Amino acid sequence: MYYNGVYHLFYQYNPKGAVWGNIVWAHSVSTDLINWLALEPAIHPTEPFDINGCWSGSATILPGNRPVILYTASTPSAVSQLAALMLAHFVTLQQHGTVGTGVGGW
Repeated sequence: MYYNGVYHLFYQYNPKGAVWGNIVWAHSVSTDLINWLALEPAIHPTEPFDINGCWSGSATILPGNRPVILYTASTPSAVSQLAALMLAHFVTLQQHGTVGTGVGGW
């Protein structure tokens, strides 16, 4: 995503190793698409609704030049679609409630 003169790359990442689990959304930025700077994860499991990881999704710019990430989160009993509004140029974010929920893990 290109936002305010900076390219943002988000990707699923396990900071604890090359194994399944502990999934976060890693975040790197670049001004030239060649040199990248890794930042702190953009999204990581912090709430009961995403305790099993922050999975697939996408990022876009809302009207009013407001960036947002939509992502999939899960618990042992449900899968949810969530919105995370990005603040302060993607360094801080607020996770907002469920957009939709599946029952029974899907």
